[in-house]
Amino acid sequence: TVIALYKENYCEQHVDPVIPAITILPQAVQGKKLKIEEADIAMEIQLDNTKKQNWASIKDQWWEILVADKWQRYTQQNMPKQDSIQVRYALKTICNAVVEGEAVTIPIEVPNPQNSKECANAPAVNKYDWLLMLNVNAIKAQGYQFAETDVIWYKQTENGEAQPVGTGYSYTIDRSLLGTGSYYAEIHMPVQTSDVGCKGILGTQVFDFEAEASIKPALIPTIVAPYQLVDVVNLPLEEDAEIKVYDQVGKLYYIIQTNGQSKVAFESQALPGKYIVEIQSKEGKTSLKYIVR
Repeated sequence: TVIALYKENYCEQHVDPVIPAITILPQAVQGKKLKIEEADIAMEIQLDNTKKQNWASIKDQWWEILVADKWQRYTQQNMPKQDSIQVRYALKTICNAVVEGEAVTIPIEVPNPQNSKECANAPAVNKYDWLLMLNVNAIKAQGYQFAETDVIWYKQTENGEAQPVGTGYSYTIDRSLLGTGSYYAEIHMPVQTSDVGCKGILGTQVFDFEAEASIKPALIPTIVAPYQLVDVVNLPLEEDAEIKVYDQVGKLYYIIQTNGQSKVAFESQALPGKYIVEIQSKEGKTSLKYIVR
């Protein structure tokens, strides 16, 4: 007597699996990695609700990212520096069937002090009267690398928008009514090679300024690079004031007649050092200083 024993080939009988919906999506943060475990949680929930679908037991799972119109397997490299990515969840079942989830566009979040615990220490700004100066040494000591051109100063307008007003490690506020408002800086980080927790854009605290009751002549900015324009503002209107620019040893560089203008500009010197701007008008003499770095 020969008895033939047969066992159902489950995979042949169940060849059309449908991937369960992924209810938990990954969070893409610039410089970080997608966590496939977040989708595993959703998959476990689905399996609990559909225990009869044994085909869904997972042999392997991964992310796929759309690059140049082709789906590529994600190997947990750092998130690229861009606005968003298209991601889909893929898996291989016990039947070796590969199924993919629907593609989802995920925005890539840029860490900053408002959305990341790792950025709790916002870049410090030292306030010297109407001069705001970034504490560069303290920030770079934390491992951040950036240049002076990566720092952008913004003024908040009445409608809530941010208006860029200057670049550099420091910014001098106009003491006139034009300067009234709130100011802050952003450091637009280039791609970091060190393993610093917070990458992308760092924003500083906001500083509020109101125009002085007595408007006096001022220089904007007061710390400049060689050959950078320096503005002399708040000059007496309808009066021909005279401006002299010279260094600390008395070498004269400019004599400027304002011709009743409230603002004039001149080019800073090539050599680093401290320079003096002397303004002579009917109201008297005013001396201001600026630094060429």
